[in-house]
Amino acid sequence: MKLSRDVYVANTCELQCLGCELAPYVVYPKANTHTRVYDIYGGNPLGSEAALQYIQTLVKQDKQIRLWTHGHITYETFVTLKPYIHTWCFYAPSCDEHEYRTHVGNQEFNDYVAFLDQVKADKVRYAVHIAVTKENIIRLPDDMRFIRQKKYPCWIHYDKTQFTIDEQNSIHYFERYGDILVLPLRKGYPEGSCRVPLGQGFSLQWRLLVARYRSWKAKLKTRWEV
Repeated sequence: MKLSRDVYVANTCELQCLGCELAPYVVYPKANTHTRVYDIYGGNPLGSEAALQYIQTLVKQDKQIRLWTHGHITYETFVTLKPYIHTWCFYAPSCDEHEYRTHVGNQEFNDYVAFLDQVKADKVRYAVHIAVTKENIIRLPDDMRFIRQKKYPCWIHYDKTQFTIDEQNSIHYFERYGDILVLPLRKGYPEGSCRVPLGQGFSLQWRLLVARYRSWKAKLKTRWEV
């Protein structure tokens, strides 16, 4: 039984991220009886009315929705959809104001942070997710410092084929802190979409279980070292 299922549902997005090429297709598979959690991704799924109807249909069939989007939706939209979304996943290409704006286009990092603070105050399930690349790994300590200061739950993901063992270890170093999980990918990211830790035939639900176990071990080891 597959614990979760990845569904590419929208090819629209308000952002213009560097290197992003959304796929020119939309898929709405029927709900599977044995699948509990559906990962909805692809640009900004909230920009499609059909995607919203699809999400509502899945919820009526007692499915849980994990929605992958950016942090520039309106708070009113967030409140409207809150009853339908089990977990919100917000993309953060960088936690540096200048780098963030350079990457996503015209949107401001301060607006993104203000929105996340509202989400945090609403006490819903959410996570900020960061894709680590060869270009931005040097900024990861600063990004994690910001995440820890704000106490945001964070999922770090990366393509294992792009990093040395030492670099991978430096990424996993941060899973000992707070609510930070690290999700290594063996074959890169889904084609034609923003960078999300999905695809490859593995359910994210299983990846998260493994990541939480690794994080628990890292925290325990750190405690004993102290």
